[in-house]
Amino acid sequence: MKNLATDKTPRNTAYHPQSNGLIEQQYRTIKASLRCHLQQNKSWVDALPFLLLGLRMAVKEGIGYSSAELLYRSIPYITWRVCYQDP
Repeated sequence: MKNLATDKTPRNTAYHPQSNGLIEQQYRTIKASLRCHLQQNKSWVDALPFLLLGLRMAVKEGIGYSSAELLYRSIPYITWRVCYQDP
């Protein structure tokens, strides 16, 4: 009974995007980024990890930090070799 009273698991309704505003906003941002990429290239599968990296490294206006910076408590250093592969 005590476990039921202290359970802090977030509850949301299935198949109801209006109740998941923050997640839906992130999905829209990812879709828009993919659309921009697909105008130049065909493979969204190869681009997705780099698009997500860019979104995680971008500084959020409201808080002045990136998601990665908050997670790691410092600005992550990304080498060029991670983003570029020789053919």
